[in-house]
Amino acid sequence: MALDALGIVIGTSLPARYAGYLSGIALLAIGWGGFGIAPDLWLAGPLSVIGGMGNGVVIVRFRTMMQRETPPHERASTIGFAYAVTFSMIVAGQVAVVPLSNALGQRATFTTAGTIFALGGVVAALCWPSRVLEPARIEAVTEASPVTAR
Repeated sequence: MALDALGIVIGTSLPARYAGYLSGIALLAIGWGGFGIAPDLWLAGPLSVIGGMGNGVVIVRFRTMMQRETPPHERASTIGFAYAVTFSMIVAGQVAVVPLSNALGQRATFTTAGTIFALGGVVAALCWPSRVLEPARIEAVTEASPVTAR
């Protein structure tokens, strides 16, 4: 958990030009999927940091995209809906992981999580307009924002 938290701190600190939304999902897939197939703790630790970095990148980029791409009059309801879905999925994931882990084992459960993240990245790449996912655009908008100029 501490290594994952370290990765989140690193991921939230990365500039947008180096870490876009899809690269965050890829880091999640590599970290969690690799964690499941790691032969020992010495490899699992760095993979946990990588997964945490992906989580941190996704958190920041998702929030940035929601704020920048949603019209002001729809922002509160859109962000509220997105968080309701997100937190519902967190609960559903915690409920589903116990029987999955009991049936498949912990390694297979982590590998399955990595596969789900990879598939989610493919879906995101296919469904979202490229202008939203471009790291350079996110950074340019963020740097021009009066909130970040303070």
